[in-house]
Amino acid sequence: MSIKLFKQNINKKNKDIAGGPYTVQMLFKNPVDMPSKDQMISVMKKHIGSVECFCYDEKVASFGLLEKTVEFQDGKFPVQLMIMGCNSFEGEGIDDFIMSQMWDCQEEKERIFEECKFMVVATDMVLPV
Repeated sequence: MSIKLFKQNINKKNKDIAGGPYTVQMLFKNPVDMPSKDQMISVMKKHIGSVECFCYDEKVASFGLLEKTVEFQDGKFPVQLMIMGCNSFEGEGIDDFIMSQMWDCQEEKERIFEECKFMVVATDMVLPV
């Protein structure tokens, strides 16, 4: 198993560089159901504060995180979080950089990609305020 190292240059401080989407890809051996809207809101409130659900079905759930903001030219707005329903996973789109971010399971990554055939994706938009 080869391990590639990627390094981020954190010496450059440039406030003009905006953030981008932060994506989490959760892999599963078996398909999982979308939690209920109430369950999701309850967990989010406990960990990140007030939220507002503006879209919910078995394919996607979207929330505004009312206590977390992003800044655009037109003003500050709540961070938006989108969670997609479970889909099949065949390893497409997973490159060496993404694999390097499996911090706690580097030794297990090949087994994980072999065994896990389903994925749930969550993404938000994070920009410096």
